[in-house]
Amino acid sequence: MDDRIIQMLPKVHFPGAVFTGANSLFYLKTLDQAKTLIVASETAWRLHRAKIEKHMQSKRIIEAGHEPTVDDMESLKAEVRKGGYESVIGFGGGSAMDLAKTSRMQDDGIRLVLIPTTSGTGSESSRYAIMINEKKEKEPVTSEKMVPDVVLLDHSFTLSLPPFETAYTSIDALSHSVEGLVSRLGNPLSDSLAAASIDIIAENLPKAFRNQLDAQARSALQVAGFLGGLVQSSASVGLAHSFANCLGPKLGIPHGAAIAAFLPDVVRFNMEKSEKCAKLRNPAFLRDGDVAGKLSGLLGQVGLADYLNQLDFSPVDIDAAAESIKSDVCTKTNPYNPSVDEIRGLLASFGVR
Repeated sequence: MDDRIIQMLPKVHFPGAVFTGANSLFYLKTLDQAKTLIVASETAWRLHRAKIEKHMQSKRIIEAGHEPTVDDMESLKAEVRKGGYESVIGFGGGSAMDLAKTSRMQDDGIRLVLIPTTSGTGSESSRYAIMINEKKEKEPVTSEKMVPDVVLLDHSFTLSLPPFETAYTSIDALSHSVEGLVSRLGNPLSDSLAAASIDIIAENLPKAFRNQLDAQARSALQVAGFLGGLVQSSASVGLAHSFANCLGPKLGIPHGAAIAAFLPDVVRFNMEKSEKCAKLRNPAFLRDGDVAGKLSGLLGQVGLADYLNQLDFSPVDIDAAAESIKSDVCTKTNPYNPSVDEIRGLLASFGVR
């Protein structure tokens, strides 16, 4: 059967196994004798190295200190090929996990294990990895090979996240579910996951923002981030991601913060253009009132509104940005297909000239 037909069938890609809780790290003992490469965020490795090495002897470490580039991906492939690794562990935020996942593009016989230390990128459950291309724009790489074999969810890693990072990573997860819920590739299963993720985040993000050590809220956000990753992996996302993919690197702001800058206005725009957006009323959090207003209100509760009001869009060329956003793969699954002029109008409303 034509692979292109299979690609278009409604589906959800699940990791092979998901272990949850503090004892989930015991799984690492099964890799102790394997030739293993660890791709780790610099901060996560500095803070939590002892917890990993408690369960397995020190392995070859590659520290990821920035959002991965296409060159980083090629370098990792060469390292995996040269080293003959049996397993690759991605440990940290989305950047480290995304880079680790690309090792499977070289050899899908490698066992891929992902351990998130933030709650929102969804990288641990998705078939996507985001790379920075030569234009300094975010470019998704996608393959079913990048769905991990094993995910270890230990919320204690997230207790060290400061409020700002807690906020924008969780909004990233929220956007996966908000946009996935109305995606052209959405299906009943991904819709159910999306609605659950949205309600969990709306209830628990303000709690974790106010109290960094709220273990129950942290655990809930980690589950919601995982669910949002499944939604993104299965249904894809939409126009807010296209805006963030283009403008985030140019403005030098984290991906989740870039998403937050555009999500409410993109939702408002889509609701005016597509009846499909009626599904945004499915989650209890968005059932009544102004959907975009509720999203903006949540941003305000976690300190993002003030941050976003200070963004300087002057480095962005509006015409080049509009063309880039129009051609972004995420725009293709947006519920409404906007014209370049409509995208330019949205950009102008954000202050891009």
